[in-house]
Amino acid sequence: YQYLAIKSISERKRLISCPKSVIILSSFSFSYCSLLKRVIKNQGCIVVAQIVPIDELSKEYWKKLVHIRQPLRKNYFTGEEWKLLFLQHHFQLKDETTIVLKGSLNTWIEKYNIKNTERINLYRSLLENASPEYKEKYKIRKVGIDIEYSSQWFIGKFINDKG
Repeated sequence: YQYLAIKSISERKRLISCPKSVIILSSFSFSYCSLLKRVIKNQGCIVVAQIVPIDELSKEYWKKLVHIRQPLRKNYFTGEEWKLLFLQHHFQLKDETTIVLKGSLNTWIEKYNIKNTERINLYRSLLENASPEYKEKYKIRKVGIDIEYSSQWFIGKFINDKG
């Protein structure tokens, strides 16, 4: 649960406390919205914790990078798009925050036991060849043989208000 990287206990409680029921989504399909609306009790909540691009301008390049890291990922939404999706399905946005986590090429390789050299080299190349603006936004920098970068997470708490 990456969203637990939120530093303050009070912020964690604020985001995941709910009087009725809580569902935490870390993967998502569009069909879930209608289903969730039907099965979550009135005033029940959904907490969405997703890695997102920092902004719309960097989204296309970000999608290329994330597709290599997470080839099965289907959705590449911004935080604003996540909010709009749930609001369109008549959930109320109760709370939201973003957090920035630091990652690196070597950490990704080790954490997910990546053995495919072609995939590693492609990811390395995309990080190294990102535009200066993109590198600044995502804090991409070479550290020895590793490459560090930051990732932004959107965390939204949505309430099912059937009333």
